Amino acid sequence: MENEFLVERLSLSRERLAGILKEQEAEEALIPFFRGKAAFLLAELQGTGEGTGEETEEKTEALKTEAERLGAWTGDTGSSPVQLPEEHDLGNLLQVLHRELLTAPVLVREERGEELCALLEVFLEIYQISCQKRGGEIPEGEEIPAVRNALYYYFSDYADVTLPGRLKELFDPAPGLAEKVLREAEKTGFSRPEALEGYGVRIGVRERERQERIAALSEEEVRERAEELIRRIAGETGKPNLRIVYPIGAERLVHALAEGWREKGGEVILCRRACSWIHLSGTEEMQEGFGPEDKETEDEKLRLLIPFWDAEMKERKLGVLRSCAEEWKEEAGKLAGVICLFPERREKTEEALSGKQGRLLREYREKEGQILLELTGKICRLDTDWEE
Repeated sequence: MENEFLVERLSLSRERLAGILKEQEAEEALIPFFRGKAAFLLAELQGTGEGTGEETEEKTEALKTEAERLGAWTGDTGSSPVQLPEEHDLGNLLQVLHRELLTAPVLVREERGEELCALLEVFLEIYQISCQKRGGEIPEGEEIPAVRNALYYYFSDYADVTLPGRLKELFDPAPGLAEKVLREAEKTGFSRPEALEGYGVRIGVRERERQERIAALSEEEVRERAEELIRRIAGETGKPNLRIVYPIGAERLVHALAEGWREKGGEVILCRRACSWIHLSGTEEMQEGFGPEDKETEDEKLRLLIPFWDAEMKERKLGVLRSCAEEWKEEAGKLAGVICLFPERREKTEEALSGKQGRLLREYREKEGQILLELTGKICRLDTDWEE
């Protein structure tokens, strides 16, 4: 990160996180939670400091071991429930914080400095609230609205950074993390397990099985199917850009599609699935991208997100989205279509979208969808399990 101010913020956060591993200041029941998360974050931050070499690697492994022991699920961006005392008053709010902290590996590997600093700072702010509660500086029960407000303003204030960043991911064909993974996989072999390590997330059984299943396909099968899908997209429009959405493990197929599209003179967009909960309240298009299997149902996500929704949040996000949409109008207009490999088919219900806050979220999604449609115009979308 080149910005000196961001480097200073990161350094201060790292120093404070290290202190948490030694302190006994938070509510006693929550000390394992905060220590585990601090160890997890410090392990991810090891590569961003000045230290390198064997000593740093050993320290990183020690931190990961401690994080695992305390239930922080190091490197896993899935939805494992955080370990908390049964029926703790902050349970749901700390579940939200837990899920947001699991985006740290992504932010580090993609060098999103401002988002990373904001994430560390909201964690430290909530830790401080717990310390103040234990020290009697916050009256009984007041820690709940204090933690909620910290998360609310994190989601709201950083929309200025996260929403423009998400539009860039959706419409910018500039090479990113996925391209690095594909290049390395091409060198080492798409069937090798280490081909998937560059994503910065824990690779599960489903991802390994998918990788092995695709490795069994013949070169002719892969080439012919890729050519067919490209022909269907290219036949609908003369626009140059193609977005490919895929689950981890499908890299061999993605490579075939990307190379085939580029041979026709086009460019390819490979964006990561939205990680932050800031985007998980949006439309499917705003959320989709490459990533591990999503274990959460729509209702499970929204049950924890809905309490943060109000009219101000809705208008704040829409205002930012409208403003930054203008910047990406030209690039978005180049999108020919989307090929989605192995689309997730999850049952959806309206239960989580009931009530006043649910109505606000539905209204936001509708308007967000309209803004995205205005940007791209009508595009071709192909959802495929490849063999179909």
